[in-house]
Amino acid sequence: EYYGLERDKRISSFYHFQPCLTNPEVAQVVTQSLLTRMQKHPQQTNISVAQPDGDDNYCRCSSCATVDMREGVPMGTMLTFVNAVTMRVVKKHPKLRVGTLAYMHTRIPPKYVKPHPNVQIQLCSPRINVLRPMDYPDDELNLAFARNVRKWSAMTNYLSFWVYDASFPTYPLPVPNMRAIEPNIRFIVAHKGIGVFMQGAY
Repeated sequence: EYYGLERDKRISSFYHFQPCLTNPEVAQVVTQSLLTRMQKHPQQTNISVAQPDGDDNYCRCSSCATVDMREGVPMGTMLTFVNAVTMRVVKKHPKLRVGTLAYMHTRIPPKYVKPHPNVQIQLCSPRINVLRPMDYPDDELNLAFARNVRKWSAMTNYLSFWVYDASFPTYPLPVPNMRAIEPNIRFIVAHKGIGVFMQGAY
């Protein structure tokens, strides 16, 4: 029951592992894990509570589905969970920042829940046209991402970005996106971005 429910099965494979985020015992396990780490590394100022890689990999149990329905998106359960863990951890480590990803199915902000003041959002750009600026007016993928940027920017002062400068479907080929990089950085800065990680082809 700690594992996410997908297609009426609890899934725990490598690329399909997401815990059930509304199970209170899962929050206790994660909280204790963070507190144990902080005991070993008390100088640490940031820690991550983020989803694993993989698309649309999240729990569909009735409890998680109820939160997601209320919030309109799967980020509803994710952010509610991260907030709950953060509130427990910062009682002992009030300056600690807890980072999470807004990635794949969690990239769209929820309707009502807001990030805890100690939560950092790192917004990823897996579904945009990397050859065009993020707010390019004639590209619906980019415009949708830009809308998410504006929403997240209004919700938190700790917004950073994970920008893909590679084309994964055509990975070995060159990506002529030099003209998109500068306007993207300007767009990020204009929307309170405090950091950016740019992932190119290795």
